[in-house]
Amino acid sequence: MTVIAYRDGVLVSDSRCSDGADNGQVRKIWRLRNGYLFGGAGEAGYCALVRHWLERSVSLIAAGKSPERPEIYGQEPPSFIGLLIRPDGQSFILDHYLGPIETLGGPQAVGSGASHALALMATGMSAEQAVQIIIDKQLADGVGGETQVLRLNEGREHG
Repeated sequence: MTVIAYRDGVLVSDSRCSDGADNGQVRKIWRLRNGYLFGGAGEAGYCALVRHWLERSVSLIAAGKSPERPEIYGQEPPSFIGLLIRPDGQSFILDHYLGPIETLGGPQAVGSGASHALALMATGMSAEQAVQIIIDKQLADGVGGETQVLRLNEGREHG
């Protein structure tokens, strides 16, 4: 399970990967080549597929065009939800069909810890503080590991 939170140009996630057992830590947020930030929650393989698709397609999405979506494997759509952040800070939610849903601004969160992250950020906490509390207090199933942090105005990763 995952928590990914965004506020004031900062995208933060936990890093635990599990499929019913604790399988270590993985990257859940990325800076794309064009400066967008992306975070994916759900099936790890599909999150990676979406990341690579976005690397190729995000400029088309920004222009309001719909690039061919990656094939969804299996009978059922994969478990997935993502956040896509434009370099100007505008955020979009992506569901498993990958249609970008423009948000109305303000803090955003996805994953099993999303409601906790939104509540904590509503009290004035940063995305980093909210995710760390969710990890420390185990407020969402399966959330854990080190935090990962990306800032829109920096070209490097923290964590």
